[in-house]
Parts: sequence; C-alpha cells; structure tokens
Amino acid sequence: MLHYIHNQGKYQIHNHHTKAYNPLDDHILYIASHILILQSEYAAGDWSAIYARNTIGVSVSEASYCYLVFIVSMGVLRIFGSKINKKYSEAEIIKWVPRFGAVGFSIFLVLGTLIAREHRNVAFISSLVAFTFLGIG
Repeated sequence: MLHYIHNQGKYQIHNHHTKAYNPLDDHILYIASHILILQSEYAAGDWSAIYARNTIGVSVSEASYCYLVFIVSMGVLRIFGSKINKKYSEAEIIKWVPRFGAVGFSIFLVLGTLIAREHRNVAFISSLVAFTFLGIG
C-alpha cells in the first residue's frame, strides 16, 4: 500500500511492503541521469551531423548547424532554468520538459526524414527544429 510521508519538508511516496526509504537511492538516480544526459550530448554531437549529411543531404558545414542549435537551446534552458523553476516546481519540470523535448524531436525528425528527398531545405529546417527540441528536452 502506498502512503505519502513527510520527510524533511518534502512529501514522498512510501510503500510499506518494500524496504525502507534510502536517501542514497536518490543519489544513484541523480548520478545515473547525469551520465545519460552527458551521453546524449555526445551522441547528439556525433549523430546530428551524420543525420543531416546522410539523410537530409546538406553539406558538411551546414550539417554542423544541427549540433549548434542543440547546444544553444540546451544552454538557453540552463541559463533560464531558475526563472522556469520559480514558476513551476522541480517535479513538474522533470516530468514535462523531457516529454516536450522528446515529442517535438520525434515529430520534426520524422517529418524531416520523410520529406528529405523532395524538399531538402524544408527537411533541413525541420531537423534544426528537431535538434532544438532535443536540446530543450
């Protein structure tokens, strides 16, 4: 049975049928999420240019723009994160921002892939929007 418990000013879900709450579990999740975030940054750095070059068909110099919009959007979100955190709780941010980024990335990347042969410029703009969403998420 799940219960909400009050622990150091925060409400947490506690299941009495499992082991006791261990604060170290949060640190392990925190460390694992940071490793995954760093891995996604490295993957976006490599994969964005490969995708734009091979799938969309842009030049090598144009392909670098995908990574540029990714890293800039990620930086902007980090800079303005405190303002966002004043309006929304951390739980809401953690819940909705990655979903927003993933859905936007998926929609625009698929769109860009589907129209790449007929409309290269529109597909490239769609991929730029996709990698912007990836940086936000």
